[in-house]
Amino acid sequence: MNRYTKRTFALEMLMIAVGVVFAFPVYVLVNLAIRQPSDTSSPIRPTTSPTFGNFRAKEAGHGYESGTLRNGAGGGDSTR
Repeated sequence: MNRYTKRTFALEMLMIAVGVVFAFPVYVLVNLAIRQPSDTSSPIRPTTSPTFGNFRAKEAGHGYESGTLRNGAGGGDSTR
């Protein structure tokens, strides 16, 4: 008895497609995160020269300082 039918194959292909749809935004976010700031190519195209400098800039105190909760969206008193 063969339980692997055309319907089983169709469901398997559907689940693979759903997995790709869910993984695609993660790929784009990671691709943009490791990309050079001067690289303006498509976010879908793989990065040719990845860098982690985007993360080191924030650790060194550079970057978007207003993005912290104290000075940004927190809306509280920023003098604390």
